[in-house]
Amino acid sequence: MPSTGSPTDRIAAAKPSSPPSPRPSPSSATRSKIDDPEWIAHSDDHAVCRYRFTWTGTIDSQPRSGSGRGTNVLVNNAGTWQMLHEHLSA
Repeated sequence: MPSTGSPTDRIAAAKPSSPPSPRPSPSSATRSKIDDPEWIAHSDDHAVCRYRFTWTGTIDSQPRSGSGRGTNVLVNNAGTWQMLHEHLSA
């Protein structure tokens, strides 16, 4: 993997900005956090990471939060890391 940025930075850069499901409405203020990233496979052209996540936000004007585990598969497409697949579970 490229040496620029930490593994968590690479996940954050490749992940969509919205939090894991259930997805709050676009107008809600939302925060998400990734903890305990574990790189289970990596090379110059792919990487697989599993992690724990938490999120807080507002759904239907009510405060909500959640947590779970996630797995991301990233691929290096001409020097740009992109998320190929993401799996989230509670």
